[in-house]
Amino acid sequence: MKNLFAVAAACLLFVFMEETSVAEKVRVGVVSPAPGLSAPWIAKETGIFAKHGLDADVILLTGSPRLAQSLIAGDVHYALVGAAAVMRARVCAERKW
Repeated sequence: MKNLFAVAAACLLFVFMEETSVAEKVRVGVVSPAPGLSAPWIAKETGIFAKHGLDADVILLTGSPRLAQSLIAGDVHYALVGAAAVMRARVCAERKW
C-alpha cells in the first residue's frame, strides 16, 4: 500500500510539475578566428547551443595570455586556448608575478 501511494504521488508530481525553458547564459572565449577554432561560432549560428538550452555569447579575445586570464578570473565560462598559455597563467598565478 505504501509503495502504491509513493508511485501515485510521484506520478502526480511529474504531471503537475511546470517545465521551465530558461536558457542558461554562458560566455565562450576564442583566441583566434582560425578554422580550427570555429566550432563555437558554428554551434551558435546553427542553433546547437539553443537546442541544448544554452544562450551562448561567443567572444573573440586576441592573445592567449589575455584569454587565459579571463578564464581564470571568471569573465568567460569556457575558452578555446592553447595549453601553453594556460600553463603560463597558472605558473604566474602561483608565483604571483
